[in-house]
Amino acid sequence: MKLIFLRHGEYNRIQTNPNDGPLTENGERQANAAGQWLRDLPLRPTHLIHTPTTRTAQTAKIALAALHIDADAILLETRRLPKDFQRWVDFANERQARLDDSAVVLAVGHQYTQALMCKDFGLPEHLKKKDYRAVIAVLEGGPDNWRCVAHFPGFLPTDPVG
Repeated sequence: MKLIFLRHGEYNRIQTNPNDGPLTENGERQANAAGQWLRDLPLRPTHLIHTPTTRTAQTAKIALAALHIDADAILLETRRLPKDFQRWVDFANERQARLDDSAVVLAVGHQYTQALMCKDFGLPEHLKKKDYRAVIAVLEGGPDNWRCVAHFPGFLPTDPVG
C-alpha cells in the first residue's frame, strides 16, 4: 500500500466557524498544482480519506480532478487524521490491513500532520512551517517500516501559483 498525504490549500476563515472555510482562489490553484504534480507520479489514488472540513474536501476534489478521478467515487472515509507519530503509524497500518497491496490512499489533512511528516518521515524541516500549503508526502512500506519516497514542497502565501 502507498499513502499520499496532502495538506489543504489556502482558505478563508469564516466568522461562524474560524476553524473552517472554503478555499481561496489561490488555494484552488494550489490544489490544482498539487494534482498536476501527482499526475506525474506512476501511481493513482484508489481511495480517499479527508478530514471533515470544507477546505480538505475541496482540496481533494480539485487535486483528484487534475487526475481525472471523481473524489466521491473513491471516498473511503471522512475523519480526523492522527496528531502524533504512533497514532499515524497505527492509522496507516489499519488501512493497510483492510486494503490490498495495490491500494493507494490519498489522505487530505492539516498542518499538524504536515509537521509530523517532517519530523518522522524525512521531509525537509522548513516544510513544517504553518504557512506552507498543498505539501505532499508519498509514503510506502508497512508496519514499522513506513518511509517517505517522494514529496512536493507546496506553497507559501507569497508564491505565485499557476
